[in-house]
Amino acid sequence: MKNETILSEIRQTLIGAILPSIIIFLVNLLIGYLFKETGNVKIGPIIDVSNHKYANISITNYSDSEIQGISITIPSSTIISNTISTSPVYIEKKSNLLTNLSTDLITISNIKPKDTTNLLIPIITADQLNLISVTNYSDLKLSTERSSSPRYPWDKAIFNMIISASMYFIFIIISNLLLNSQIKKTRSEIQKELEKSKEESRSLIQKIDDLNKDSKQYMNDFIKMKLLLLAKISDYTKELDFWKDTIRCIMYESSKENISSDMIIRTVNKTLKTYLTNESKTNISFDEMKIISSIFSKSSEND
Repeated sequence: MKNETILSEIRQTLIGAILPSIIIFLVNLLIGYLFKETGNVKIGPIIDVSNHKYANISITNYSDSEIQGISITIPSSTIISNTISTSPVYIEKKSNLLTNLSTDLITISNIKPKDTTNLLIPIITADQLNLISVTNYSDLKLSTERSSSPRYPWDKAIFNMIISASMYFIFIIISNLLLNSQIKKTRSEIQKELEKSKEESRSLIQKIDDLNKDSKQYMNDFIKMKLLLLAKISDYTKELDFWKDTIRCIMYESSKENISSDMIIRTVNKTLKTYLTNESKTNISFDEMKIISSIFSKSSEND
């Protein structure tokens, strides 16, 4: 029994340690899946090459597959054929329905996996750099930043910490609600068992009281019967004594031989084996038994 208790405690300890670890791992996995970035697009800075200005667009692909269809707005004055790329990419001009007249919409595809591709897009003035932006970064799970306002690593770390803390907070609330519900349920079951035990205890106590009363009644009846039998024995003894005395007198009067009456009585006792009918064998008289019976009756009435 002791070994089973120890094993049960060890099992509960392991479950209490492993289960939260698994849940935390799954939460982190879920957060990583929901907020996983497939890549990063950095816009800027401006590079001067042979008195020509170029906006540098650096695309980093974190995934194991090519990134397709990155939608980017560029100045309408930009000639796409003059774009320079460090890796082969496919650039296609799209309809300008969703942009203003000063910009065009292009899509860039075939971005190599696990690699960084730099594009140099020709611009006329430095202000045109502000016209370049990624329109579908959220759909492609891309992060974007500008060289003028770079995104520092701890910004992402803080964001992930906030998300993780929020998820843990929700998890703790749900766990506490479930735990409180289970505690209330267990407490209710324990209360029911206690009430059931109390009822059984009361029933058992009542049965014991009834048995005690019955046993007292049986004892009273037994004592009464014993007193009654002793009274009858006393009466029989008196009758025997009377007849003994009578026979003794008759023997004295009619005896012609010198034989003692006591000897005759002893002979009768020996033959009939009624030794207890001799005088002085019964130590209690009938009157004494009546007194005892009276005392016993008063005691029974008091009970």
